[in-house]
Amino acid sequence: MSKKFLFVGGLVMILLLGLACKGHRKGGMFDPATVTTLKGTVKSVDTMDRNGVSFVSMLLETGTDTIRVGLGPETYVSAQSVKLAEGDAVSAVISKVDMRGKTFFIAATVTRGAEVLSLRDPATGKPNWPTP
Repeated sequence: MSKKFLFVGGLVMILLLGLACKGHRKGGMFDPATVTTLKGTVKSVDTMDRNGVSFVSMLLETGTDTIRVGLGPETYVSAQSVKLAEGDAVSAVISKVDMRGKTFFIAATVTRGAEVLSLRDPATGKPNWPTP
């Protein structure tokens, strides 16, 4: 993938995570009807800023696809004990969201071995961090 494609994809993810964090509906963009589990290898963990708020996402290689998965605000993710890194084998409970002709993935939990990074309630999509 080109750096330009990843950069543009990252900017789109920032925008969508921003909408999710504003809680424009109870679970943000997260759609419990599309929850699935993906297994793969973390290719990168990235922090992107938008309007003074940093958001974390990971690039996940599943064997057949490489997808960007939104995790949450950097302040919340960095405060958790589970620190994801390139090369980690993980299992992610994600919601697949289609918006304006594009598909986005938002994580509820990411499991590495016996460690679980809990981000949202998989049943409702409600974030574990405070929302306005």
